[in-house]
Amino acid sequence: ETGVVRPTTQHATAVFRTGGAADLRGLFDSVGVERRVANAAAADLVLIDLPDFDSTAESHRHVVEHVLPRVDAVVWVLDPEKYADPVLHRGFLSGAADHEDLFIFVLNQADRLGSELPIAVASLARLLEEDGFTDPPIVTTVAAPADATDVEELAGLLEDRWDLKTTALRKMALDVKRIARDGWSATRELESPDDTESRDALALARATFVWLGVSAHDVHHRLTT
Repeated sequence: ETGVVRPTTQHATAVFRTGGAADLRGLFDSVGVERRVANAAAADLVLIDLPDFDSTAESHRHVVEHVLPRVDAVVWVLDPEKYADPVLHRGFLSGAADHEDLFIFVLNQADRLGSELPIAVASLARLLEEDGFTDPPIVTTVAAPADATDVEELAGLLEDRWDLKTTALRKMALDVKRIARDGWSATRELESPDDTESRDALALARATFVWLGVSAHDVHHRLTT
C-alpha cells in the first residue's frame, strides 16, 4: 500500500511464501516488520519493502537503519528527482561500499527522461563511485502504469546474480571481514601490557583477527569469481 503524500510507503511490509509465517515470525519480529503478506509465488524469497530512506518521519529512518544490516541483498529504487539526494549518499551509501556486491541500483520512471536518460544514469554512477562503489550495477525501470511497465532488465539481473545460498554465504564472509578489521584495529590501539602473559595474549588476538580477515577475504573472492 502507498499513501497519497510523502512518505508514500508508510510501513515496512514483508512478502513471503504461503505457509512460511511460523518459520519467519522470529525474523520479522527482530527487524520490526509488522505487515506480512503471504504469496505462493515468493517460493524461498522474502521481500521487504521499506519506507523511504529520506522520510520526514524519523521513525521510518530508524526502521530502514534497523533492517539494512540484517538482509542478504538490497535493491535501491530511486527516481529522477531523488537519486542525487545527499541523505541517501551521506546517510547510507558512503558507508556501505564494503557490501557493494549485495546492491543493485534502480533508476525508476525512466520513461520520463527521454533522451536525458543516459545522462542521468551516468550522473548516478558518478555519485556512487564517489561513495566508494567500484562498479555499481544500475538498471532502469518503468513501474507504472500497469500496461506500460518495464522491469525486465532488473528481473534478469536479479536472476543472473543472486543464487540464494551463494548470496547468504557471501554476505557472511563480508560481515566476518568487517568484524576482523574492526577487531584488529581495536587491538592495535591497545597499549602493550607489562607482563609477558598478557602481551602474548594481545599478540595472539591480533594474529587471530588477521587470519580471520584473510580467510574471509579468500572465501568471498571464491564466491564472486
